[in-house]
Amino acid sequence: MSTTIHLTADNFNGSPDFFNLRDPLPERLRDMTQDRWNLLSNAQREAMRDNSHLSPQLIGLEGWRVEAVDVHGERRRFIVGKSTGWRPCHLEIKTARSACGDPARARYQSVRRLEKIR
Repeated sequence: MSTTIHLTADNFNGSPDFFNLRDPLPERLRDMTQDRWNLLSNAQREAMRDNSHLSPQLIGLEGWRVEAVDVHGERRRFIVGKSTGWRPCHLEIKTARSACGDPARARYQSVRRLEKIR
């Protein structure tokens, strides 16, 4: 049996499948603004970035097409992407022609690497 979760403003932050967007930022990022972030060097950005919303099972698989089974048993294939900014998240990108994707789950039952795409 497969379960499809449709994201809405009401269930996105309450679902255990996803990271909570209301999680407090680390102290070093509490007063961060886009203008301040833009003034930082790449090295400074890397040192300050909060990677807590990256899916541990997808780290290192950015640019790979994978087959994943989520915690509900739903199997799907996607290209692993990664958002930008001071708290990035992994993205489930449907095709190589897609410009963006949905946020990845916080955890999966399994992830299998298929092919390098990007």
